[in-house]
Amino acid sequence: MALDAVAGVSGVTRQLEVMALHAFEMRHRVIANNIANIDSNGFQPLQLNFEEQLGPLRQAVQAGEPPERIAELAAQVRPSVEMAPTDTLLSAQSGENLDDQMAALTQNTLDYEAMLTVLSRLDGLSMIAATGGT
Repeated sequence: MALDAVAGVSGVTRQLEVMALHAFEMRHRVIANNIANIDSNGFQPLQLNFEEQLGPLRQAVQAGEPPERIAELAAQVRPSVEMAPTDTLLSAQSGENLDDQMAALTQNTLDYEAMLTVLSRLDGLSMIAATGGT
């Protein structure tokens, strides 16, 4: 693989890493907002639209598209906060929804920590590769 191709993939990887961390942070804020306002009259929970936007990007990666195309598709992904669909609105008691929100917050925290661990290890491996293990 040419050095330019490796640099291109590395740049796209870093772009995706930053995007994922930003999405975890946004999701944390959305869930915290839902928890804080769950007992408010007329409150409708929010959700983060992120994974749904990743379809074309996943397909491009799986198809082996060049780094430039992957970077272009990644730049088009914009995590956004929106109202939760009506089928997930507070139809049950708020305690049940609070439990769901707390579970979502815990899952998001675990996912975020796992992502940080993976990125830390990848950075360590990159350092070893760049320095030859010295």
